[in-house]
Amino acid sequence: MVEQDSTRGSLSASGREIYQTAQNQMDEEQSQIAARLFLRTGEAVDISELELARGCENLIQKASRTSLNEALKLARRFAAVSRHHSPEMRLTAARAVGRLSHMSGRHRDARRAYLSARRLSERSPLVRARIDRALADVYLYLGDYDKAKQSARRAMAAFKALKADNDWIQARVNYANILHRQDRHREAEKIYHQAADYFDASGNRLALARCYYNRANVLLQLFDIAAAERLYRDSEKIYAEAGCTLDANDARYGLAWLWMLTGKFHQALLQLAACEKIYRDGGDHRGEALCALDRAEVYLGLGLNHDAFDISALAEKRFAVLGLQYERSKASLFRAQAALRIGRKTEAEKAVVQALNGFSREKNGGFLGVSQ
Repeated sequence: MVEQDSTRGSLSASGREIYQTAQNQMDEEQSQIAARLFLRTGEAVDISELELARGCENLIQKASRTSLNEALKLARRFAAVSRHHSPEMRLTAARAVGRLSHMSGRHRDARRAYLSARRLSERSPLVRARIDRALADVYLYLGDYDKAKQSARRAMAAFKALKADNDWIQARVNYANILHRQDRHREAEKIYHQAADYFDASGNRLALARCYYNRANVLLQLFDIAAAERLYRDSEKIYAEAGCTLDANDARYGLAWLWMLTGKFHQALLQLAACEKIYRDGGDHRGEALCALDRAEVYLGLGLNHDAFDISALAEKRFAVLGLQYERSKASLFRAQAALRIGRKTEAEKAVVQALNGFSREKNGGFLGVSQ
């Protein structure tokens, strides 16, 4: 005869809730212990594949809040030890590699991982749509706007059919990212604002923080400086309270950019230096390169043209390695401006051509006008 657990039956409602919370925490700890063993040795002990995959995901997600390098190592290890497991396990691992590669600026690696995951997702329309949503951002950073829009629209259509409202809103945010990238700021801001209202009402604080950050970026382009600064600070506060170091750093980087555009150059340089170190330590190569790019723009504003030339050339090389055409084109433009000021006319002309070609491929009318 199996002996019943009399503890739960004798507890009050609040006591049962506390008991269940403790039990869930114990289950989660056991899942993470099993996940650590699996990632270290490849052995799965006394746990289902579903629980094991969740445990690995949780470990990777936790690591990503402070170090993308560490999280990407875990994700790649997860993919390696999952190779001979079920398609569902391999799918989860491939998505983890895609997500962390994208977050750390390795967008070509992210595209490869997500496309691999997509091939494994035939049995789950919801998962496939989420992969399409992620691919929209990946293609955006790779400068392939047609594929970015196609992926976003596929995702939105699928979420609509599945009545997955939360996912549909997030896919609209991905679509707004594309609009923002192509200088369609008012359209993007409207979508970000609607999404922020939705996430605020639903209690999704981290998604709300990202919408605040996105809105701030757009409002800064629309010269609503006060609103942008408020939203950057609100975003940073939410992320900091949640322990999301790198996301909070994004908001602080946004503030540095705002200060740069409003002529607070010294304040901007100090903030950019601090942000650049956090990005470097955390393995966010795109963020690190962006800080270098903005330092070049600050140096131009201060008339430190030789420094601007050197740092813009460095940023240009970093973006070339990352495959980020838009950012590379901006670095070429800053290098051209600095070269012209220090009398290197031939190099300035070559850099302008590089910038024009890049912005033309990106279909970015705003920067094309500036470059001509």
